[in-house]
Amino acid sequence: MFRKNRYFGQDRVGDTSKLSYGITSRIYGKENSSEYFNFTFGKTRYFKDRQINLPGELPNNHNSSAYLASMQWSISPRWRIKLGHVWDSDYKQTNKTQIGIRYKSTDSKIMNLSYRYRKENLKQLDASFSWPIRDKWNFGRKYNYSIEDRKSLEHFFGIEYESCCWGIRAISRKHLIYRNGETDTSFSIQFVFKGLGEVGMPIENLLEEGILGYDVP
Repeated sequence: MFRKNRYFGQDRVGDTSKLSYGITSRIYGKENSSEYFNFTFGKTRYFKDRQINLPGELPNNHNSSAYLASMQWSISPRWRIKLGHVWDSDYKQTNKTQIGIRYKSTDSKIMNLSYRYRKENLKQLDASFSWPIRDKWNFGRKYNYSIEDRKSLEHFFGIEYESCCWGIRAISRKHLIYRNGETDTSFSIQFVFKGLGEVGMPIENLLEEGILGYDVP
């Protein structure tokens, strides 16, 4: 809402004359001063019609944006809830909404569950976790499902071992290729030598992006 450019990247700059306004409220704990609740509500007012659009993008010449609201609540040091909602008052409809809950303990146990909706035919469920199963061993999994299409978009499971000097990660992944609707299945393995480098596919990037809150050991 407060971005200078409504497009990502520098290859296209939107012609926008606007005023964005909103309110944010935060609540902090007394003992450690950490934030455990915040709420944001805002809207944008446009003063001119937008003339620059992406190829195939329909012009949007409304004089105001939809209402945006978001909330984040740390129920406890381990549990957190995030909500986001975009409401179009002109058409009396929800443009976007997202609900997510996360569990993260001090011993690296992580669980995530989220639901995403967008009016352009997007309804998705996403679940992931990373869990220590034994000393130095860890297991992780992610599952992304499209309710609209009734099919899995991506799922993977992986296992890793970390010692003081070396480590190994292995992951099996199956995901939908949007260009042709087919699926791609892959298996990757990576060896880690502490202080020297890594050999194999960069699996840690897939784990960090797929499992919210995951940190490379």
